[in-house]
Order: sequence, then C-alpha cells, then structure tokens
Amino acid sequence: MYHHQSSEDEPIYTYQIRDTPRFEEKPSSVLLPLAVSIPTWDDTSGTNEASGKHENYDGGHVTQPDVPYLRWWLWEILAALLGVATLVAMAAVLRAYDGKPQDSWPIGILTINGLMAILTTICKGSFMTAVAAAISQSKWNRMSRSSTKLEDFATLDEASRGTSGSLRMVLKHWPLHIAYLGALITVLALGFETFLQQLISLRIELVPGGPDSPIGDVPRTQFFSTAVGYGNGWSPSSATRLGIYEGFMSNSIGHPPATCPSGNCTWPIIPTVGVCGACVDVTDDIVYNRSTTDYHCSLKVGNLEIPRAFCSSRMLDYMQIFTMGNGSGRVFESLADQQVSARSPVLIANFGGLGLPDSKSLTSGLDDARATDCALWYCLQTHNVSVEQGVLKDTVLKTWAKARVDFPGTAGGKIPFIDIPADMNVSSSDEYAVTNAQMIAMRHYAEKTFVGNASADGGLEYKEAFTDYADGLWRNIDNVNPWIERVARSMTNEIRMNTTGGGSEARYRGTAYVGQVIIGITWGWIAFPATLVSLSLLYLIYEMLHTYRLNVRVWKADPLVPLCTKLEDDLVPLARQGTDRPGGIKKTIGDRRMRLDIREGKLIGLMQES
Repeated sequence: MYHHQSSEDEPIYTYQIRDTPRFEEKPSSVLLPLAVSIPTWDDTSGTNEASGKHENYDGGHVTQPDVPYLRWWLWEILAALLGVATLVAMAAVLRAYDGKPQDSWPIGILTINGLMAILTTICKGSFMTAVAAAISQSKWNRMSRSSTKLEDFATLDEASRGTSGSLRMVLKHWPLHIAYLGALITVLALGFETFLQQLISLRIELVPGGPDSPIGDVPRTQFFSTAVGYGNGWSPSSATRLGIYEGFMSNSIGHPPATCPSGNCTWPIIPTVGVCGACVDVTDDIVYNRSTTDYHCSLKVGNLEIPRAFCSSRMLDYMQIFTMGNGSGRVFESLADQQVSARSPVLIANFGGLGLPDSKSLTSGLDDARATDCALWYCLQTHNVSVEQGVLKDTVLKTWAKARVDFPGTAGGKIPFIDIPADMNVSSSDEYAVTNAQMIAMRHYAEKTFVGNASADGGLEYKEAFTDYADGLWRNIDNVNPWIERVARSMTNEIRMNTTGGGSEARYRGTAYVGQVIIGITWGWIAFPATLVSLSLLYLIYEMLHTYRLNVRVWKADPLVPLCTKLEDDLVPLARQGTDRPGGIKKTIGDRRMRLDIREGKLIGLMQES
C-alpha cells in the first residue's frame, strides 16, 4: 500500500500494487486504464451526500480556456483540407489529360496511374484522420451531455480506431447518433481506392501518322485503252476478256487491293473510269404461241425466241430451254437519269436472256420461264475507299456516263466524259476518257460472245449450256441484279488494276493512321470518393461546433486522458475482476451509466448516475 499527499488542500490518493495474473483485454480498450490504476480519494470535503455529486460539479461543461478553440482542431482541419486539396488536384490532372495521348505525360519515371495512387493514399489518409478524431471526440461529447453506458463509450472509442470498430458500430444500428455517420464513412472508405482506380482507362485510337508514315495508294484509271489490233480489227486485251469471264461465271467478286502499310487508311473520294451495268425483268413481256394439236409452244420476247418447247408439262425430248442474244432495249428506260441509251457512245453491249432458269426443275414446262434485258457501258465512278484493321471497304458513291466523241469514225479518237458534277472530286484540268479503239473492240467482242443456248432432256433429267456466257446468265436469270453487279465490278477491277491513274495523283493520296494510346476518364467513378470527402468534412465541422456548444474539452483520442480519471469506489473491484479475461471490463461494468465528473474546469473522473 502506497500513500501520497502533496499538500494539505489536496485529497489523499491511495494506490495498492498487487501481483495480478496476466490478462488478454484488447490493448485498444479505453476502459483498461480505469482498471489498471484506480485512484481512491477522500470525498468528505465538498460532497453532497443527498445527491451523490460533488459541490463543484458543473454538469460536465467547462469554461473554455484562453487557448483559441480552433487550435485544438488544427491538425484535423489541416488533414481535412489536405484531403479536399488532393481530390481537387486529382480531378485537375485527370481533366488536363482526358483524351490526351499517353505519351504526352511529361513525367518519365512516374506514370499518371502512379501519381493517382500517391494522391489517393494522401487523400484517404487525410480525411480519415479527421473522421477518426471526430468520432473519438464524440464519446466525450456524449458522456458530457447525459449519462452513457460505458459499453457505448467503448464502442465509440473502438469506432475511432479503425474499420473493425466502425463496422461493429454500424451493425449495432446507431443511425440516430451523429457518430454513426463517421463510422459509416470509415467502412465505406474501404472502396475509396477501387473507385478512383476505375477513373482512368486506356483506349487505342487511330490518328494520322507523322510525316514519315507511309502513304497508301488506291488503284484508279483516268484514261482507258488496252485494245489491241489495227484498222477496224480491234479486240480486247486478254486481261479484259478475263475480267468479263470472271464476272459472268464467279459467285463473288472482290475489290482491287489498296496499299495501306499501317492497316488503317482513308482516302478522299476517288474518281476512276469503270464499267456500269443494269438489268430489268421483262418476264411480263414474254409472248407464248401455243399449238392446238400438241403440247408444243414457242416463246418470244424482243429479239429472243425459243421456237419449240413444252410449255405446260414435263419436257419429254431433248429441246432448247434457254437462249441469250441481243437485247430489246427495255433496260434503257430505267437508265435515263444516267445518260445511257442505245445510242450512247460508251455503250458496250445490250443483251438479254429468255427461258427456264437453271434453278427450276424439269418437271415443269416453260410456263415458269423468265426474261431479262441487260446493258453494260463505260462510266465514270467515284469510290469511297478505306482500310480499317486491315479490312478493305470500297463503295461506289456515284456514276456518270455523259460523254462525247472526239474524231468519230477513227480508231485513234477518244470519248471523254463531260459535264462531270463537282461532287465527283475531279480536277478541272483532268480528262477521263476511253478510246474509240476500245469501244470498237468491246462491241465486236460482245456481239460474238454474249450469245448461246441451253437445252435439256426431261426424261434423262439432263440439261446443259453451250457457251460459258450463256451459262453465266442462265444460272442467274432468277437473281439477275447481283449478277450484273458482279460482272460490272469484275470489268472495273481489270480497268483499275491494269492501267495507270495519271493526272493529279497528289489530289488522291491517302492518309495512313497509326494506333495511339489515349487516356480516357470515366468521370462517374469520382462521385463516390467526392461524396466521402465531402461528408468527412461536414462531419468534422459538426463535431467541432457541437463540442464548442457543449463547452467540452477537445480530448479526442488522447491516450493519457483515461489515466486522469477515476471511478467510484464500488466500481473499482468490478472493473478489476474483468482484467483477467478478454472483454472482461466491458462485461463487468459496461452496463453502468456514467457521465463526466468535472470540477472547477478539471476532469476528475466518471460519475455513476442512479
């Protein structure tokens, strides 16, 4: 037993040192100092026996000292302001680099993600410092205002120390207590970094390459003349004949390749000489001549005729079922807006087909016959060409066929396109034309080859075409429009690939694009961090004002304050009994309702209220 008395005016404190067993009470428990060193005092002077309160008890309120009030909160105010400042700094940096190339970031040893990680750590640490101090102060405010269970006092203290204590407080459902907001902020702050990390994303955008980037090229032709021969004996080149054949026979025709080393290129509108084509369905114009003595009949439309066939029943003999030859001119009725007619100087051929489509069964007669009228002609085309991720896109935007004949009647003359619209991107100094020799060669070739028949034997279920060109039209007569487009595209590809552009080549140079990493900011993710920072600042301001209104000292989490307090004598043995087991102090005296005992502005201890 040790006695100490400093002067005659001070109470006598008696301390008893015992050899007690070890205990496992949490080191963070605010109740532990109350049981470790419990002072006793002589309360014979100044104690009101009737009320149990000291004569100088002032209700837990103290007169604020001369020290400026904000000085008590200086570090918390600075921490809260630092949290706001770092969040604003993050937003400013992200806004400055939103949509900017990643290589525009000026700091070589630190990436923008690294800087955001540093600022995020500072921001969270700052506003959580303020929140922890405010929660800690709330326990003193609560106990000064009214009697409070020591268990609740400990809960508030634990909530101020970190996430686990705050989570326990949130789960205890204290939403009506302002400290609940601080605990909720502490728990929600676990997702603070996650939300800020979602702000920054990187995407690949295509941007024009620099001056050293390769420039892509698109095949185009300004002047077409590949015919071979002399006098009036002109014929198409072998490449031209191959282009026609592929168009008639192929199921698909692609586009000529464009040079694009980077895999992503665009070009201005590209004009080129090409071939246009069109077909119209004239099935309704078929004239049937039916025999009255047998099942034989004949079919005719325009210049095409099948003289003998079975029209209404299965074909029993080997007989003609399809013919191809000169057209009727009906197709030009649909081409008036394209300046194409039977007398057009750029017309290559007008041909047609009549008969039973190859897709039809031989069990039916020629009552299911189809007829079409088609035309092919040279034209001026404009193409929209681009390459994206190595995939070529080539679309015909517009065609033009108005032309005149220079030096008619001579193979050395030419046929230029005239009155070309401005939106076709043709320079006024450039001329687009085909030669008379080319027209002579193509017309003679079409007259000789765009003919033929197909026959079938219904009994043997056998059918065949006698020329390749007749076979091409016969197999596609019931779906003729895609077919004529393939023919025209194949012939155009040959023109673009086998002749040079000429003229204003610089006008049609493409732009090669390269992939560039761009910083993208998804601003919606900043709402959660901004809300936490704002709430933490508001909560700190509230606790500061509330503390000032209550005239309570700003002790916050000062670890020495509990050492300056004392419990009433009847609680000391109970408190000591709980020191030998986890959470024992809270279990033994946690349900006791206490309030601050402050005398003459000094904290004396915790006073139990009955």
